[in-house]
Amino acid sequence: MMPVSSVRQCYWPQRYVFAQSNSVKSPDGRLIISFETVEKNQPTTIGQLVYSVTFNGKPLIDRSALALNLEGQRTLGADVRIVSAIPSQADEQYRLITGKASTVRDHYNTLGIDVEEDQLPSRDMSIEARAYDDAIAFRYVVPKQAPLGDFRLTKESTEFRISRDAMAYAQLLPHFHTMYEAEYIRLSMSALGGTNGLSQKILIGLPLLLEVPGAGWMAITEANLEGNSSMYLVNPGKSWDRGWFESLLAPGDDPDVVVTGSLPHHSAWRVLLIGDEPGRLIESNVITSLNPECAVKDTSWIQAGLTLWDW
Repeated sequence: MMPVSSVRQCYWPQRYVFAQSNSVKSPDGRLIISFETVEKNQPTTIGQLVYSVTFNGKPLIDRSALALNLEGQRTLGADVRIVSAIPSQADEQYRLITGKASTVRDHYNTLGIDVEEDQLPSRDMSIEARAYDDAIAFRYVVPKQAPLGDFRLTKESTEFRISRDAMAYAQLLPHFHTMYEAEYIRLSMSALGGTNGLSQKILIGLPLLLEVPGAGWMAITEANLEGNSSMYLVNPGKSWDRGWFESLLAPGDDPDVVVTGSLPHHSAWRVLLIGDEPGRLIESNVITSLNPECAVKDTSWIQAGLTLWDW
């Protein structure tokens, strides 16, 4: 994508502590993502960092954990306090070389959540969240700090606890090395609970489309994967409950470490496309908005066209 103009709205960053509302709304006010720390699912000033999402005042995602497992260390995010939350907003435009629209408005409100561990060595982590009119996006940011050397991630534990027993349109995969061309199967989330003869843990490819009764349509996907591993979903629990999902990153050459790099490090965006009907998700340009700008300087030679092959 290429920027054509930039009209960034004025904003006044604020720093505030847990007692304040750690939430950000979409520009139209319909989508809200909130952050808090909980202990046994009850709000506390120190505990597990979680997020939740509402759409039109109705819950879409209940309190869901946000955590990173780093090699040889305690889970980062399991025992933290929120030390600051910095809101801002942006309203820009950019041009797509080819796609759904020639010019895209990139309009969102954002919130940066900074957390700190309660115990030594008091590691830091941040969550960058954006609320669009048609999507929620968030990513982890691990800053450079004395307690950490290189970034060596063994597991990302991002939960997606859907508020109701949604109807899922899921691509169920046997393993990570497939053609990624399986059919999307329509079944309720509760059917993935492992109680109906299905495997307790099922590998699910993205995007995962969900129809949440009485609330809306949602697709779980990702953006800007550079320097990271692709995300899949699994159903970790075996229960008659409505079920829930957890992130699972594709392994690489090292069986124990899925992502390596230097600090600071940011994860790929975790994206929730949300709308009243599925057509709104198809129309969204949020994925290109979250990806970096086109690295090709001269794009005059690129022209969209038709492709035909023997399939």
